[in-house]
Amino acid sequence: VVQLAASSRPAVTGLQMVGANVEISFTAEASDTPSAFSLQEAGTVNGSYGDVNATISGSGGNFKAVRALGGGQQFYRIKRN
Repeated sequence: VVQLAASSRPAVTGLQMVGANVEISFTAEASDTPSAFSLQEAGTVNGSYGDVNATISGSGGNFKAVRALGGGQQFYRIKRN
């Protein structure tokens, strides 16, 4: 039996509104690439989260997801693909 190392969960380190966008900063493994992640949102904290369009950039374990603001209050999380 060969056990593979479990990838760490992304950790959100900041959230800010910049112009008409929301920027979510997060950390993960230094070897990860932006394509390893998706941004999800829900209308309530315990709601049903779904993938949304976002630009995810970064390297060396520091990443940022940028999405256009829209509508009312939203809750976000980062998903490892």
